[in-house]
Amino acid sequence: MVGASRPSSARPRVFLSYAHDDDRHRNLVSAFAAFLTRSGVDVDFDMWLTGERQDWYAWALDRVTTADFVIVVASPRYRAVGDGTAPGEKNRGVQAEAAVLREMLYADRARWLPRILPVVLPGRALGELPTFVQAHSASHFAVREMTDAGFEELLRVITGQPRHVRPPIGAVPALPPDEPVALTWNPLPFPPEVPWFGDLHVGGPEHAALEVHLVPLDGAARISARHLANAPDALTDHGMRTGLFSTGDSVRTYGSAATVLAWTRCAGLAMRRDGARSAWELLPFADVGAVFDAESVCDQVIRLLGNLNGVDAVLPDEVVPAVGLESVGVLRMGSTAPWRFDLPERVRPLADEVIDSHWVLADPRSVANELASRLTAALRAW
Repeated sequence: MVGASRPSSARPRVFLSYAHDDDRHRNLVSAFAAFLTRSGVDVDFDMWLTGERQDWYAWALDRVTTADFVIVVASPRYRAVGDGTAPGEKNRGVQAEAAVLREMLYADRARWLPRILPVVLPGRALGELPTFVQAHSASHFAVREMTDAGFEELLRVITGQPRHVRPPIGAVPALPPDEPVALTWNPLPFPPEVPWFGDLHVGGPEHAALEVHLVPLDGAARISARHLANAPDALTDHGMRTGLFSTGDSVRTYGSAATVLAWTRCAGLAMRRDGARSAWELLPFADVGAVFDAESVCDQVIRLLGNLNGVDAVLPDEVVPAVGLESVGVLRMGSTAPWRFDLPERVRPLADEVIDSHWVLADPRSVANELASRLTAALRAW
């Protein structure tokens, strides 16, 4: 139940609006008015007026507009009067009160809705309240017994004493952010076997090719023979979807019980039954040889990692990333660096560290930066 704010006067003033259904109902309302009065509420109740002549409409209008709250007491006759279904020549007093209350609600709902309190006394029903007080869609007060406990919720609203008080708003606590989890490369005592491009026996690329591999440990991602048998077509479709294979290039495939491949003259994908997966792509070519630019190589590694992560096979929890160059030939380290003719045919930095495989998807740039740095260092060491 929700109520209005605490009345401004020391003793809240309440006007009782009710219908004279019968003697039993009038006596019930009279007992209700007496209880409120004993509880410190200043009640305007027509039965307590002296016997002199009254202008009931003026009296009701004055009491309604000056009261802190107006209590509408449920009864069949009040429902009929409030809904406009009672005979016009009867209950003129409550007809006037109901008309005033409807007018107040229509003119200023925000002000008057909290001040009009629908009340259901013992023996009465919620359906005996007039529609305009919104007994179902807004708060109402059911007095189930004529006792302190029965009146408590209503008295709390009238006297501005809510049952549950909101505590003072405190200071906002300082909540430092969690320390970011860093990509960790854990060394291995024995490096795994990497399916290097030069060991696949499919012929060399046209010029220097960048190759990236994700190798599982101890067969943790072993692929079924049936799945592997369908992998050449799946790798071809995947390479076309991701743009690794150009539309104009013919795609060649190869499959065995241990390894499957799909490749063009510029790029390729491979998968082994132990779950290792590989991707390669030519470096940019200029004049007489390939160009190795560290930033561009990092972007290429990211693309190749994306291809490996999207291959139709689940990555294990941990993988060993590997990077290398195949058919190096003539190469220069950047677009303005001198050409080098003294480099080996292939460059393969040692792949002896394992990472959590979720980094391949969550932060591929960090993985790629590390691999590109290792490859750059290996080239500069020659």
